[in-house]
Amino acid sequence: MAECYYSNVTRSGNISPFVKEVAELIVGESTGIDAIKKIAIWISKNTKHEKKAGFYQTPETTLLRLTGNCCSLTDLFFHMCDAMNLMEDHTFYYVHVGTLKFRERHFFAIIDNFLVDVGLKYPWKNAAFYNRTILNITPYPILPIPREY
Repeated sequence: MAECYYSNVTRSGNISPFVKEVAELIVGESTGIDAIKKIAIWISKNTKHEKKAGFYQTPETTLLRLTGNCCSLTDLFFHMCDAMNLMEDHTFYYVHVGTLKFRERHFFAIIDNFLVDVGLKYPWKNAAFYNRTILNITPYPILPIPREY
């Protein structure tokens, strides 16, 4: 079994006020899966995926830059959902596929049983597997690899 690492931002309320404010604007009056989909689609359409392995930034920085690697974009997605209290009735997982080597791995999410890869143009029910091995699936806020912001 793979080792697990805890995020420094969890459901404790330590979400950035800026991340929460933008999430509120995106979600509007939507709730549940509809709100989760809106956040995923917004991130997919409004951010740029950069292939920068080993580089991690806070969700707030990702939102300010509108750019991040797959791990940073997934973190932003989870933190926005967390800020909107969307995690109480759904299960959120980080998925790590590929290898442990930089540039040979990819991160995305599973929400309930749906694949969500916010780095893709159509993030809902899709993920970039590319015939990669699943290395680790961890429930949010447990991180699939060790990292610090």
